[in-house]
Amino acid sequence: MTRKVSPAPLPRQPASPEDDEPESTERPTVNPPFDVEAFARASDSKLRAALSAGSASRDAIDVVSAPEITEHTFEDPVAEMRARFAAGDHAGALELAELVLTADSGNIEAAECGEDCRTMLENSISSRLGSVDRVPMVLVPPAQLRCLNVDHRAGFILSLIDGSSSVEMILDVCGMSKLDGLRIIDDLVEQKIVAFR
Repeated sequence: MTRKVSPAPLPRQPASPEDDEPESTERPTVNPPFDVEAFARASDSKLRAALSAGSASRDAIDVVSAPEITEHTFEDPVAEMRARFAAGDHAGALELAELVLTADSGNIEAAECGEDCRTMLENSISSRLGSVDRVPMVLVPPAQLRCLNVDHRAGFILSLIDGSSSVEMILDVCGMSKLDGLRIIDDLVEQKIVAFR
């Protein structure tokens, strides 16, 4: 008959000296306060100066980077959304409308403003591109397409441009919102990657 022997308990490890050290009493560095409104005013004034100087090209506007809008940027984002829409800043008003809808999906005013902004932006881009019945074609040779600095969404739109599909057909099958698709096509035309027959 074999006798079972239970294993002896393992000896406890002594606590390491690091465990006994008190937590650091150093205080973290505090960043100085940032005045978002002053930054926004400065950015707006630079943008207005660029527009009034007659250099309203996309390049001139892109140089002035707008601050990132968060829900804490404005005390009343709905009022700011209304003000931007009234001033004709439909892209800014749309961004605020989407922000308000993220926090309150039932906000009817933000939903209507967002829809109006999308329509205005779509009409603006469509008028720049011409009729949505126009057929785009890729100007860049296939070998150079890989070297282009375009994101995956623009790459997908490029893959749909076959020289026989109209803008409307591409927008129907791309799976993006009409505004996003139009923006990408407009950007590709601006970069001279795409042109129309």
